[in-house]
Amino acid sequence: MAGLYIHIPFCKTRCGYCDFHTSTGLNLMRPLVSAIIKEIKTRSHFSESEMLHTVYLGGGTPSLLPDDLLNDLFETIYSEFNISDTAEITIEANPDDLTSDKIKFFRSLPVNRLSMGVQSLIDGELKFMNRRHNAQQAIDAIENAYNSGFENLTIDLIYGIPAQTMKSWAYTLDRALKLPVKHLSSYSLMYEKGTLFYNLVKNNRMQPMADESVLEMFALLIDTTNKAGFQQYEISNFSIPGWESRHNSSYWNGSIYRGVGPSAHSYNGKTRQWNIADNAAYIKAINNHESCFEEEILDIDTQYNDYIITRMRTMKGCNLSELLELFGREKHDYFVKNAQKFIQSGNLNVDNHIIRLNRSGIFISDHIMSDLMFV
Repeated sequence: MAGLYIHIPFCKTRCGYCDFHTSTGLNLMRPLVSAIIKEIKTRSHFSESEMLHTVYLGGGTPSLLPDDLLNDLFETIYSEFNISDTAEITIEANPDDLTSDKIKFFRSLPVNRLSMGVQSLIDGELKFMNRRHNAQQAIDAIENAYNSGFENLTIDLIYGIPAQTMKSWAYTLDRALKLPVKHLSSYSLMYEKGTLFYNLVKNNRMQPMADESVLEMFALLIDTTNKAGFQQYEISNFSIPGWESRHNSSYWNGSIYRGVGPSAHSYNGKTRQWNIADNAAYIKAINNHESCFEEEILDIDTQYNDYIITRMRTMKGCNLSELLELFGREKHDYFVKNAQKFIQSGNLNVDNHIIRLNRSGIFISDHIMSDLMFV
């Protein structure tokens, strides 16, 4: 099941925690979208004749694009690729961009899934992160989108914010899960090199939340979503059964995906490609018919490690029969041997040749996966 990802690297403002490739300079928006369209037309062969079952416009902030540019993008996508009639078509949006007119326009596109960067429903926390919207704007955007016919709605939330408390996190979760959303992605705040928050911590101007408190918030996230009828189908992703993200699931299932736009990644099972993370350089390369990407040929060890990292993040876990078929006896036995201590300690469950994380294992998943990888 192949997927297409298109990276739109523009934001009106930059959040303090963001390390994605984005720019607040919007002057290159039109020439960059033109370059993306050219890349689609010249490199759509990457996934060969595969039918696309998911299309995802991410960023950045795709909802910033003018209507005519979004129309041009979708016309190109549908003319160059074979799109399934039941494809999941997602666009990311900031709540403050979702005016009534914008929502109405999105309804005119093939888009059938909206992903909103909500992050918190506490105004002080949103301001701390330099988010452009307030809590009420997020609530209104979700309700208006739903009332306009978007049934498949997903939101992002962040926990572990220095200004956050267990009480405020509980409020955000409870309020968010009362809204008509089918899916929730939630991550702990990270301090990635090059971000404002990283520099503040490095210069002792910000104190990260204690690890114990972050884990308590993660536990509350799991318990609260479960009570609301959501299933945790991946470490950081929760959904009403049947409303899982098909696009993100394709990454975890090892499916082929094609990435278009600056910094976008592609994968076809044998190679991984990544476009240059520079808007001006990307535009120049595309317009001059030059290479805009680097490529890595994946050896068997890398393929095995990718398999472990992706499969063990999901609640489906790792199928030992599949692992043996794909990677042979040596890798199979290596995995089983290194998994034993986590099975004995009660962090991994074994059921019908499938090994998966349980609740206690989720909390130390990075450690487990590190030990299962082949070095």
